[in-house]
Amino acid sequence: MFSVRALVRDHHPRDFLEKDAYEYFRKKGCRKLGLKYKEEPEKVVLGDLRKPQKPEDKLMDYVKEKVLKKIDAVHEKCEAECEKRWVFEDKVSCLK
Repeated sequence: MFSVRALVRDHHPRDFLEKDAYEYFRKKGCRKLGLKYKEEPEKVVLGDLRKPQKPEDKLMDYVKEKVLKKIDAVHEKCEAECEKRWVFEDKVSCLK
């Protein structure tokens, strides 16, 4: 079964975010964590096994956390809307 949480946890944010969204979260994270922002180079070698520096680890954790918070907010909103519909559908099915 596909899990969005596993995708976010197991992959680098640039693998699942569009470039603009990725850069937005990186800039925001740098400000929040007190890091100097520098734009990533256009070409990023996938599968690069070099270990990122500690500040980069903190930044990626921040980006992943923000992405998961947005996903959770959307999920909660969808669940609330579904519950409203279920109540309505139950009332309609009782009328048959």
